[in-house]
Amino acid sequence: MLLWEGLRFFKVLNSHGLVYEALREKKYRLLFKNKTQEPLGFRLCEALKDLGPTFVKLGQMLATRPDVVSKDVAQALTQLQDRMPPFSGDIAVAIVEKELGDSLEILFAEFDRVPVASASIAQVHKARLMSGDIVAVKVLRPNIEADFARDVALFFKMARFVEKAVPRLHRFKPREVVTFLQDCLAMETDLRLEGSAASKFRKNFDDNPDLLVPKVHWSHTARRVLTLSWIDGVRIDNKRALLEKGLDPEVLLEKASIVFFTQVFEHGYFHGDLHPGNVFVTDAGQIAVMDFGIMGSLSEARRKYLADLFHAFIVGDYDKVADLHFDTGIVDTTKSRALFAAMARSVGEPMLERPMREVSLARLLGQVFELTEHFQLQNQVDLLLVHKNMMLSEGIGKVLNPDVNMWQLARPHIVAWMKRKNSPRQKIKDLIGTLETTLHQVQSSIRVRDEILEARLRARKSRSGP
Repeated sequence: MLLWEGLRFFKVLNSHGLVYEALREKKYRLLFKNKTQEPLGFRLCEALKDLGPTFVKLGQMLATRPDVVSKDVAQALTQLQDRMPPFSGDIAVAIVEKELGDSLEILFAEFDRVPVASASIAQVHKARLMSGDIVAVKVLRPNIEADFARDVALFFKMARFVEKAVPRLHRFKPREVVTFLQDCLAMETDLRLEGSAASKFRKNFDDNPDLLVPKVHWSHTARRVLTLSWIDGVRIDNKRALLEKGLDPEVLLEKASIVFFTQVFEHGYFHGDLHPGNVFVTDAGQIAVMDFGIMGSLSEARRKYLADLFHAFIVGDYDKVADLHFDTGIVDTTKSRALFAAMARSVGEPMLERPMREVSLARLLGQVFELTEHFQLQNQVDLLLVHKNMMLSEGIGKVLNPDVNMWQLARPHIVAWMKRKNSPRQKIKDLIGTLETTLHQVQSSIRVRDEILEARLRARKSRSGP
């Protein structure tokens, strides 16, 4: 089966001229043809769509790594949208009835068999509960789990081959990236997990009137069915429709920037796929977020690293940039700090000469990744989604108001957050937390030691006999 899938993969790549592109030796290139003059990024997007939903997800992840696929290709991959033709409404109804254990007539007062949206993993139907609540019912595609399992198995084979064939690519951690993708897909194919993520995200923003998160109807949710409250709104990138409703794009941009900052830095738990199709604006001017299949999380240390990194670049402290990477173990300590600082300056100085509205923190983070080639930085898998969503958020910001920098709008909140994190009280709190963690580890080690000693003692007694 894997051999067949490998051949299918090769055939599709060749049909888009990608095998020709990959081969450097002319004598081998002659065996293949580039049948189109379209740019490489466009051809790769088309090939991934032909290969299926798992490859689309992989492409969306690669969009965050211009150091791996080049800037132009990464930019093209950001346009890779997750759309597929819908499957039969009768099949959707059959899945709903099987998963929820009752007939459609008992479960819903109304259920539209024609989906309102269709993607690679699931499609959404509008319905009304017996209580009168209007809801969105998300239904998984038939056999999607088996399709993902087959493709991920192929990815692992490819990752192992790449690690053996090209040792210098070890730093990109191919198998770890595939594992990360596998975890994301596992969450997306169990809609109970997505419901749990939506509930957590909603709770985090309970006190924020500017963000609207749908409520999960757990009575109508199962592994292959997720029911959320229905939210009417306009896509956040439809500027004309927003203006027609009397909504101020600059006000929306400020709200969006604060929402992004709050979920990443304050909560450390953030929406992992904030493309415009998942972000809407209500008539009341609230930002509504949909689709919680991909969520990201950052540790306290990672959040502080990001905040310190951006601040150091903005103020031009390149020695601090170097220290952040060496002291956290991201860069091998045998490398030159001075050279790293100099290369960081070459990234930061052009940024500082630009007007603030033109500063892109997403591009900055991407350029930091580009230092990997010389310094063999370890691939920070947990930052992939952050970088991806920074690019998506900046894209939305440019649509709303190209003359205003969204990070500048969020800066007062970032500064206040950093002051809190660096305050004596917070440092004492962090120290206490570290001591508590260390104490638990010591206690655990003592328990393990005692268990080993007891086991050895019992074994000795059993050998010596009564």
